[in-house]
Amino acid sequence: MKTQVLVVEDDRGMCELLELGLAKRSFAVRWTTEPTQVLDLLRQSEYDAVVTDINMPGMNGIELTRQILGSRPDLPVVVITA
Repeated sequence: MKTQVLVVEDDRGMCELLELGLAKRSFAVRWTTEPTQVLDLLRQSEYDAVVTDINMPGMNGIELTRQILGSRPDLPVVVITA
């Protein structure tokens, strides 16, 4: 079974680029441009890791990481920035 990665990035083009790069390395990728949807997505499906941008409108990557770790402290979160 492939490792499941959730990508959170407000730029759709960057989501697609990350998906392409991770898929080439045999990761299964789901992405969203809405950081406010992440906690619902994590409740709906199992992910092995989250990759999030740091600068996003509505909720930045640091706050998102805090929320994720509050409900899933075992879930690795990688924060990226341009």
